[in-house]
Amino acid sequence: MVLKVVPEVVPHQDLLDLTTSLRLCLPLSTHPTPPGQFCAEDVDECQLQPPACRNGGTCFNRRGGHTCVCVNGWTGESCSQNIDDCATPVCLNGATCHDRVASFYCACPTGKTGEEWGQAGG
Repeated sequence: MVLKVVPEVVPHQDLLDLTTSLRLCLPLSTHPTPPGQFCAEDVDECQLQPPACRNGGTCFNRRGGHTCVCVNGWTGESCSQNIDDCATPVCLNGATCHDRVASFYCACPTGKTGEEWGQAGG
């Protein structure tokens, strides 16, 4: 087992097992048992700053982690990736799709205008 030893700044420190990523909490002093000394308390990632879930996502804490439920237009583990609404063909007749958050718009080619040149199904 390989342990990374950190300087004592407070009465106890977390030591990280670099081989298995298993968290071990060991006291580095003879003080009374401090809260959380044995890593029995779960960290509420939903209370962290900056927030664990970005762009209006809702955070649900779970033991050992968290889950983000993203609002429309966002995806990813922390709701930080904009969904590309132009990934599938949505514009017609040579119009160019421009992605926005949870929407898109179709720009007609030069010299063309109107709904028939824009969005599919429009």
